[in-house]
Amino acid sequence: MTIAKVNKLTVPTEKIDVYVINNSDGTPRWIWPTNLSKPLFLKFYNQSTPKQLILVGLIKLIFFLRLQAFFFKRKQYSKICDFTAENWSLFTGTPGPNNKAVLYEEDDKGNGVFTKIAVGKKARKALKNEYVILRKLGAFQPQLSFEYGQCVEAKDAALKIKEVKRVGQTNCLSPLHIKALQELREASEQESTLNDWVQKTNIETRVKQICNAPMTKIPNFIVEGLIGLSYECMNGDAVNLCLAHGDFTPWNTVFTTNKKLGIFDWELAREGMPLGFDFFHFIFQTGILQKRQSWKGILETIYKTATPSIRKKVFGDIEVDIEQYLKLYLLFQINYYAQLYSEQEKWHEQVYWQLAVWSDALAWCLRSQNNRKVFIKQLFSNLKYTNYAALKLENISPENISKYSDIDLVILKKEYTRIVQAIQENPLIKDIKIVKKSFMSSIVLRFKDGTQLHLDLIWMIKRKELVFMNAKRMLTNAKVNQYDVKIASDRDTARYIHRFYTLNGQTIPEKYTDLVERELPNDSKRSTEELTRYFAKSKVNIGLLGLCNKLVYFWDTIRSFSIGDGFTITFSGVDGAGKSTIINAIKNEVEKKYRKPVIVLRHRPSMLPILSAYKYGKEEAEQRSIASLPRQGHNKSKVSSLIRFGYYFMDYVLGQWVIYFKYICRGFIVIYDRYYYDFINDAKRSNIELPTNIATKGLAFIRKPEFNFFLYASPEVILSRKKELSANDITTLTERYTNLFNELDKSCPKTRFINIENIDLQKTINRIVEMIG
Repeated sequence: MTIAKVNKLTVPTEKIDVYVINNSDGTPRWIWPTNLSKPLFLKFYNQSTPKQLILVGLIKLIFFLRLQAFFFKRKQYSKICDFTAENWSLFTGTPGPNNKAVLYEEDDKGNGVFTKIAVGKKARKALKNEYVILRKLGAFQPQLSFEYGQCVEAKDAALKIKEVKRVGQTNCLSPLHIKALQELREASEQESTLNDWVQKTNIETRVKQICNAPMTKIPNFIVEGLIGLSYECMNGDAVNLCLAHGDFTPWNTVFTTNKKLGIFDWELAREGMPLGFDFFHFIFQTGILQKRQSWKGILETIYKTATPSIRKKVFGDIEVDIEQYLKLYLLFQINYYAQLYSEQEKWHEQVYWQLAVWSDALAWCLRSQNNRKVFIKQLFSNLKYTNYAALKLENISPENISKYSDIDLVILKKEYTRIVQAIQENPLIKDIKIVKKSFMSSIVLRFKDGTQLHLDLIWMIKRKELVFMNAKRMLTNAKVNQYDVKIASDRDTARYIHRFYTLNGQTIPEKYTDLVERELPNDSKRSTEELTRYFAKSKVNIGLLGLCNKLVYFWDTIRSFSIGDGFTITFSGVDGAGKSTIINAIKNEVEKKYRKPVIVLRHRPSMLPILSAYKYGKEEAEQRSIASLPRQGHNKSKVSSLIRFGYYFMDYVLGQWVIYFKYICRGFIVIYDRYYYDFINDAKRSNIELPTNIATKGLAFIRKPEFNFFLYASPEVILSRKKELSANDITTLTERYTNLFNELDKSCPKTRFINIENIDLQKTINRIVEMIG
């Protein structure tokens, strides 16, 4: 192998002995002669973090002890050129269309020069641009305070630049960095509009090239996000422009021996760029490549760094619209590099880091749109290079599925942590709840615009302790649909649906019956018992594997009691207030929205039967209760009332904990049609005649549900619905309930007590759903 093969240059064939440090893919990165006494190749290495400084110290120690032969690979290469100095090192460049080799030479006095050697046409163009920019920097008046390296010699494919001597580097924007950005702005600032921006045409052209590429590697969401951001930004607004370095980063800036800032590698510099471009770029590249920050972390750093003083220096205005200039930076930067990466055959790891941050940055830019839809588009786009299979997904673009539909993804377990971490960092999400089990994870996402999504990540397909499908085989059989989404094959989808619903003793939904009958004509009629026996005998469910499955299922069941994310809703109101209608509607709504079982209880926990059951039996007593009109009891005895109240009070005191552990702890939603508050406000309805303060004092021993709604309307409206109470009774009861709920809302800050006038059914439902969240 020769150096010529590394960077495609025409070179002499004289052989030289060198040491080499390779890239991770085995190709040479740094090359230097075996007789070199100093590690000059460190001139190419960024030294701004503690980890980097430790590595630099170790390499210098190796050279000091003359132990190079023990740590570095020795090879023989053809000589790259006629060196003007004996001390030299070569950097072979970063792979990509702009690739160039960089040769560093140092004379006996320690003076050094860098020679940049272009490999392709784009690299030659970049070096020519750097030459023009260096001449322009020298012509600025007043002279710039920072150093930028003087051009010693310029050729068609090479540029020789005098070294800027450094004493250190930093990955933070120092006062010298800010001063340099201020000087560049003051020397080149111009007012313009986005319609006249010289880069507008370039941006539009690149977007078209990416979109029209036959097999673009850039994820769809980034391409669509660029189009959306372009439409938003290119609106003719006024904008201030200036000269930008283009790659203003810790590795292209140094502190010099004369206490100035040194800035080099000006090949990507451009005139007429939006203010703050270099400011944003420094924070972005440091965050992505050095600190491994997410978009959230980078955005936080931007706003934290952009103090009023720095805004004045970098943007020229304390009141500057930071978001406008940040979006312009993102539009240009993502647009430029997306087009560049789409032409690259092989991507290095850092490209995937950039794509992840770009994706979240574009989601943030699009946050005024429906967050749920934007997230779903982004999710499947980000999974482009992940092995997954979507289950039961409708044959439409995934973001257009019903707002009540959830998304089930079969994945490899090793991908779980990476996927969840990316979701947790998403800028659209307000809060996230994760319930992880041994075979899957249920994730509830609530977005900042109030929408939500249920996402299931599944790595083992089970029902209780029975594994009933091979997840890895399903991934192998997955296909990519017309919306670029990987979905389970029709046969696997039919098997999953049939086995899941049948093993759970449920009827297969009508919308899936045709698919199941078509794909599984012989199996579709098998019963729950048959399937259970069949899978109980399969290899994955017997022996040691079967025992493990049972133990894991037992552990999942135990853990489910600690989830505790269920809650209780109560509805109170006089007869005719519309409780039954509202309860039925809310039950359906919360079942769809929360994907949780909903239990409706009438008045009390009912651990104890109604008293008349002891006389008539449970079924007849319940029928009599339903048939009888409310408030028609004839009990006037205080003793009888006290016994009756005590009986129902014990039902509440004991039963509330049964309900709590049986349902709430397992994530159920419990709805009460009337609650304990009836004993305070309308005890007569339960055939009880006692002073109100007795039931009121008992309230201290009763759990206060999370959401309590009192539905009311005017006597005229109530009586038009039901003629079971007098207008006076309606008015009196409404006043009692309203006063009680107002008092409890003040004294119980952790629960909600809401009075709602129920006139318009849909408005009432919407308000309740909004309050429940």
